[in-house]
Amino acid sequence: MPQNRSSVGRTSSCVGVTNEYSATWFDTYLSPGNAAEVDRELEFIQQHLPVGQFPKILDVPCGIGRHAAPLASAGYEVWGVDRSTAALEVARRSSPPTVRYLPLDMHDIAALDERFDAVICLWTSFGFGDATETRALLSSMGDCVRPGGRILLDVYNADGIEQLPVESVDERGDRTVSTLRSVEAGKFRVEIRYSDSSDIDIMEWSVYTPTELEQMAAAVGLTSVLACVWFDEARPPAPEHPRMQFLFERPE
Repeated sequence: MPQNRSSVGRTSSCVGVTNEYSATWFDTYLSPGNAAEVDRELEFIQQHLPVGQFPKILDVPCGIGRHAAPLASAGYEVWGVDRSTAALEVARRSSPPTVRYLPLDMHDIAALDERFDAVICLWTSFGFGDATETRALLSSMGDCVRPGGRILLDVYNADGIEQLPVESVDERGDRTVSTLRSVEAGKFRVEIRYSDSSDIDIMEWSVYTPTELEQMAAAVGLTSVLACVWFDEARPPAPEHPRMQFLFERPE
């Protein structure tokens, strides 16, 4: 059974973290499948980014295409970018040929020189970088969408992550996964080890409160349309929930 100890603690930040995901991580967390949580996310996207109004979507980073593929099947024109060529190979095998996948770090999306109706950034992929890099990424997302275009972010809530356990042990199939968490100076750090692999995944995020994220969005010219948790518009962000979703819009 999963175990945990205390709540997220505080430690010094790990220098040189690059948020690279190992093959074991992808096998553990992103193996293809129609998970209920992905279905809920897709329903939310189609409700708030209807294909008739937002037909062209940039999925960044797209991973193995768990959102890009079904959105393309639903009639969207989808572009997906990810710096993991291994993830993109999986995405291409499971997606309609209309999806355009490109090997690109999400912080470099300005190089696309394309305009989209919407940008989606899901599964807490926003915040890989310091405060300056994170703000620049949000600004680039705003530049990527047309006037009236929208940006959907699924992010960690700085008010909520300290509710998470310092340590947890979970069984995923035949694999035991041990996770250590800590927070220091606005950075959330996660270290993951596996019972059947020598891989160790270490990730860090710059994290924000709901107010801080809305202020950052306003500073780069975006307006807040919706803020919620669990992809449920009736449930606003709160400290009890470590993740939150924001829908921003570029003014006409």
